[in-house]
Amino acid sequence: MFSVRVNAGVPSGTIISNQGSLTNTELPTLLTDSDGNPSNGYQPTVVVVGSGQQLMITKQVSVVGGGTANIGSELEFVVQVTNIGAAPATNVVITDTLPAELTYAAGSALLNGSGSGVYVAGAVITANYAAVYGDLPSNGTAVLRFRANIASGSIGTTVTNTAQVTWNTAGSIGLCLRVSRHRRHTRKRLNERPSLARREFQHYRR
Repeated sequence: MFSVRVNAGVPSGTIISNQGSLTNTELPTLLTDSDGNPSNGYQPTVVVVGSGQQLMITKQVSVVGGGTANIGSELEFVVQVTNIGAAPATNVVITDTLPAELTYAAGSALLNGSGSGVYVAGAVITANYAAVYGDLPSNGTAVLRFRANIASGSIGTTVTNTAQVTWNTAGSIGLCLRVSRHRRHTRKRLNERPSLARREFQHYRR
């Protein structure tokens, strides 16, 4: 165990990412994992300086029941947004637009385990966290889970799906309002067998 101090003058909202490692002569290097779940990769520990709003979005995709991704296969997507800042995030909305190769599985979309706040219009899935739960607190998470079927494509086709999170932050003057956005993509190649659910993550600093 050890302690560190943030240097003076580091701007509020700066992301500090830290990761340790263990090495020996007989085994591969082992990295520290902030969430304790090695199946989704070894994540660094992230600290946000100050009290700014700061979100992280991750996305996983897996074939329902396992196996390869083929025409007719059902995929499950999990989009998770975490507030890694010290301040609550306001007006958080997750949007996922399905590509032409995918067809939404009716009734499958859930936000934090409930259908409340979820709206589907054509290929666009919207999960309005703010409308149901209010502000997303520090260390709080919003999880959108849904399924879609592979409707078209051929072996080797890469299907790309994009998720986006938006949230509002009030400016320091009058009614100035900034809408912050970040997108996350997942790609699935037809006839591909994933050994683990794929997880990608990205931080966004306003």
